[in-house]
Amino acid sequence: MAGYDTTRPGKGARHNAQTVAALIALILCLAFSGAAQAAYGVITKQGTRETSCYRIDGYRLVFCNGEDLDLQDIIAIDTTNLTPQERIERQATLREFRQRIDALAQEDARIAALESRNQEVLEYIVGLRSSTDHGSRMADALDDCSHTLDQLETAARQQKHAWETLTIPELGLLPLRDIKILQYMTRILSYREWRLYLKQDDITLREYAREHHRQVGAFEERFQARLNGLQTKAVFTGEEGADVPENGFWKESEAPEPITIPKLSH
Repeated sequence: MAGYDTTRPGKGARHNAQTVAALIALILCLAFSGAAQAAYGVITKQGTRETSCYRIDGYRLVFCNGEDLDLQDIIAIDTTNLTPQERIERQATLREFRQRIDALAQEDARIAALESRNQEVLEYIVGLRSSTDHGSRMADALDDCSHTLDQLETAARQQKHAWETLTIPELGLLPLRDIKILQYMTRILSYREWRLYLKQDDITLREYAREHHRQVGAFEERFQARLNGLQTKAVFTGEEGADVPENGFWKESEAPEPITIPKLSH
């Protein structure tokens, strides 16, 4: 007579435990798989890579793990798969970047104000040189102006370095930095040309300096237009979608505009 099979319940329990474990593993796998996919999609010429964060240092895009890519290889950056938490972190990063931009803008304004006052003295010297009777006024004006030009160049070089080393959190914000770098390159060139004009009284140098000073203002207009455009698109609140490099802008702003010398006059 067959006895009671005591092994059957044990097999059932083990089978149920294995099934539950398999289901848990599957759920965890799907969860982690979804989390891995919910990230920035960096679309390159070689394919798409995903990362939970990135930054731009110089002209390299740096991933969280330290790997980097040349910006010229980037086609676009997709933010549509960010998780809610990643979107919150992105918004905080963008707000922090805007605060750094505002802090730099305060120093920009201080330099621009000093530059504007010195520009009046420079044009005053130009007027004195066209006069036959300027006496001691010329010597005093030259001393004041030369000293201020030295101050301006030192401040401009420091501010240019600050913009060059600014870490950019989003690809679309890169033109803000590039415009400012070009602006300060042009500023410094103008200061040097004015300094040479003060020493040599060369009217060609004077017109170059004036033209570069005009370009400084043009770069500022471009910067403000770009900043306003980003605010209109709600970039600083993290509501953007795909971030695409604007190659047209980079080609346009690789160097200051060609200089057009106005008609020279004494």
